[in-house]
Amino acid sequence: MHPSQPIQPVAGDPRAWPASRKPARPPFGVALDPSDILRRTFALWREDAVHLGLVTALPYVTFALAVVAAVGAAVSVTDFGELGALQLAAVGVGGGLLLAGALFLVASYGGAFLVVEERLRGEPRSTGAVGALLSGLPFLRRLSVVYLLGVAGGTTLLAPALASGGLAVAQNSVALGLLGLFLGVVGLVAAAYGVLRLLVVGPVIVAEDVGVSAAIARSLDLTRGRVGHVLLVCVVFVAVLFVVNSAMAIVSLVPLLGLLAQCVGTIAVGSLQTVFLFVLYAALVDREAGLPDAAETAHRRS
Repeated sequence: MHPSQPIQPVAGDPRAWPASRKPARPPFGVALDPSDILRRTFALWREDAVHLGLVTALPYVTFALAVVAAVGAAVSVTDFGELGALQLAAVGVGGGLLLAGALFLVASYGGAFLVVEERLRGEPRSTGAVGALLSGLPFLRRLSVVYLLGVAGGTTLLAPALASGGLAVAQNSVALGLLGLFLGVVGLVAAAYGVLRLLVVGPVIVAEDVGVSAAIARSLDLTRGRVGHVLLVCVVFVAVLFVVNSAMAIVSLVPLLGLLAQCVGTIAVGSLQTVFLFVLYAALVDREAGLPDAAETAHRRS
């Protein structure tokens, strides 16, 4: 005897289950427009400049200690004329601090990305610069792999030009020199295009908590068909940074005060670049969701 009605499963029809139980996040509210991205970048940085600056500065403190250890080892070798146990220990400490500084620098990117995301979404801020740096440590391995892949990719693209240039100098060959120039231009264009397509891999890893391959694929999706927008935004931002760096170069001519200004400026520019990358990622995410850019919004209002 067959039942007149089908028996419904306790958990419901699996075909009706949602594809993902992760709740959708609200939009960031950033338009893919140079003026809006720059405005939001500088506004976010200004609101939290001390917090972001400290997150960026912590790795540089480790670098400074590594330099002090290396200088101490060099001075002691000069004074005593030999490399003893104390000098070897100083060299080891300096090398360890240098490696730790490099790792802290990568982790600081992750922590700064989290801080910027919290500020964009209006969520509670991280507890201090050290807390933000520690919150970036879970992303250390993935971010390190991404940056190492970037360096390896750029080196591979430019290697033929460097090899041709070296042979041209060794053999005094104009033809090889022209070939090296051509390969260099091609390599630079390819590297620039790759950078534009993969520029937001770091923010993707932190904001979406995905692996390296998934983050690369996600960055390619976000920038597909929007390379021109990303290029324009980057050109404007680089132009602004050029003005800021020129002003710092003038101030750095002043003894002592210039050194202090150079250190502060380096930290400020580093934290500003981190904010810019995440704001650009936010604009790409909002554009992918179908939100209009600033020009379209102004046209509709008019």
